[in-house]
Amino acid sequence: MPPLYFAIPSGSLNCYDAHRVIKFVTLKSNYDFMKVKAIKITSFRGIPNEINLNFTDKSGNPVSVLIFGDNGSGKSSIIDAIEYNLQGKIEKSDSLNNEFRPYPISLIKKLEEGAQTEIIFENNESFARDIIVHNDESGKIVLEKSAYQLHPYYSVAPIALRRNDITNYSTIPIQRKQLMFWSFLYNTSDLPSEQSPQILDKAAIQILETERMGLKKTRKEKLTILAQCLNIPEETIPFGNREDFMQFVKQKIRKGLTSKQIKILRSKGSLSGINDQAYKLALEIERTTSNIKRVQAEISKLKKIDDPSSEIRKEQIRDFLRSASKNLSDSFKKISTIDFVNEIELRIGALTDVSFEIILMLKNGREIAPEKVFSEANLDLLILLLFTSFIRASAEQGQSKLIVLDDVLQSVDATIRLNFIDYLMTEFKDWQIIITAL
Repeated sequence: MPPLYFAIPSGSLNCYDAHRVIKFVTLKSNYDFMKVKAIKITSFRGIPNEINLNFTDKSGNPVSVLIFGDNGSGKSSIIDAIEYNLQGKIEKSDSLNNEFRPYPISLIKKLEEGAQTEIIFENNESFARDIIVHNDESGKIVLEKSAYQLHPYYSVAPIALRRNDITNYSTIPIQRKQLMFWSFLYNTSDLPSEQSPQILDKAAIQILETERMGLKKTRKEKLTILAQCLNIPEETIPFGNREDFMQFVKQKIRKGLTSKQIKILRSKGSLSGINDQAYKLALEIERTTSNIKRVQAEISKLKKIDDPSSEIRKEQIRDFLRSASKNLSDSFKKISTIDFVNEIELRIGALTDVSFEIILMLKNGREIAPEKVFSEANLDLLILLLFTSFIRASAEQGQSKLIVLDDVLQSVDATIRLNFIDYLMTEFKDWQIIITAL
């Protein structure tokens, strides 16, 4: 293995707990773009205190970094902070409130202090993106971003690839695969920044419609239970308008108390006079209504597919995918140990207007989907290479050459892991690479 991979320890960093030590090692490379020198993180995710991470060598030059430590040591929190700062997203999502992800602010510190991230680039310019906390009129805690636009150096496609991006691919239906890949591109160089090139076909829109109907059904079920809890007719609950619903909750359920006051009373076991089950149901109904509106807004946006700019966006995305896929076949054959695949083809628009398929061209002349013949290890490798090729293609659209791999090597079989690292260091030799590992 080339000396590049024998990472030389540059010291260890005790982030915030004597029992949680994350070690950083640097990998030497040459770059010709705006590199990340350092990041300061405060009260973000699993990082309650302020930490300052320096991504430079002894000469002060930014380099690639390997971050390794035990589970729970804060590696993914660092990755999330980098993605949030540069792209305003966490795990590719614009939402700061997601019941399936950890809370974006450390709950060890005072919540109202929010969270802060600041990145310093090689020219010593800095960029900050914080999470601001405040209460709305109903007393509900609201999290907001201090800045909403993607950083101009990182506005084309995601920079971070995580293990669940690889493992989730095999478990989702083909329509969701289309949705995942067609929404991968955040922006293109020829479009205004406010135009989002999420061009989806009718199948993908139908998925969103199904999701919306499922949410409405869930809300109806919760409304029925809420009416029973309060012993009132269901039709008297004004769930359609948020302001009317929150006023109803305040008068009929919270009895004039704020959400914070109810939380304090519940912790003391003195929540008398408040129907706690009804209160929890009301919160769930409010969240469900918000999700319905979010999905409906996305559907409305996608149905504008006939506007004049849609064909331009579709063709740009097709070009992006073609560029991303041109080296997929060669790289897979270099890394994988299988010998029955002749070519790997990405078919764009073969099924529907913007459909997306991966097809294996076998040496015996057959064409087949990879899920039919690949082992789990080779399928994970294929998807890993596909995602990394997308990120690589973003540089051709003007994005800075930064790729962040969070625990993805655990998704690749040990027998081909070194081959993948060799590919990464060869094909991405002029990139800044940040990798986390156990």
